[in-house]
Amino acid sequence: MFRLLAPCTGIIFFAVSAFADYVRHEKRTSTVTAHGISESFMKAEGEGFFSLSAQYFVAQDYTQLTGECALRPGTADLGKWVSDSCCGGGNQTTAKTPLSFSKNEKSYTCAPQPAGGGVYVRDFLGCVDGTVTFAEACVPQGLGFGTGYPMSQAASEGSWEHSDNASQCNCGTPLGVKSTYKGTGCVVGIATFMLDSTSADKSAFFAKVGGSCGMKMDSTMGSVVGAAVGAAVGAAAGSTMR
Repeated sequence: MFRLLAPCTGIIFFAVSAFADYVRHEKRTSTVTAHGISESFMKAEGEGFFSLSAQYFVAQDYTQLTGECALRPGTADLGKWVSDSCCGGGNQTTAKTPLSFSKNEKSYTCAPQPAGGGVYVRDFLGCVDGTVTFAEACVPQGLGFGTGYPMSQAASEGSWEHSDNASQCNCGTPLGVKSTYKGTGCVVGIATFMLDSTSADKSAFFAKVGGSCGMKMDSTMGSVVGAAVGAAVGAAAGSTMR
């Protein structure tokens, strides 16, 4: 038994040491970002593995919302983090389909989303400086609110992008609002009544943002540990035969 365990112990120690050295190196030299993971699944992209999600919950009339979900006219509550009850935990809002940031088996951070009525808006979802970041009103260059945005389905096809942050996705700036939200939980999203006080549309939107940006084992780290484990198995087999 001793002859079997001794070589394995040394190899496993090497594997752990190599893994730790790799992690330290990556933290010194890499900026880890997630490239658009949504719908609560985990997928490899760039330097790490991240699981991010975003989903809207809608109230038909913001003036009827009560408690922690109550909203004021204008943009005063835009970007406010509220109780999870506003995102499906109560009976004041209705869940919409989770947002998708993948197309043809490729993932993106800056992607169009159906807004109903055959038109599309664009949102951002990614890891920025190690923080989950969601952003709205990401108007493509050359378009403006009411002049091409929201987009037609045909126009939206060319708006998929890999952006490192919400600013690169052009979020909020064209509308003159701060629509970038950092963190997870239930946040008040942008709505027509916030931009146009005369609008008959009183719909309110809350976004449930989830996930984390912690670095996971990527393919290179997996190779390091896998090689060490393979060596350990080989050493163990050799010891057994002696």
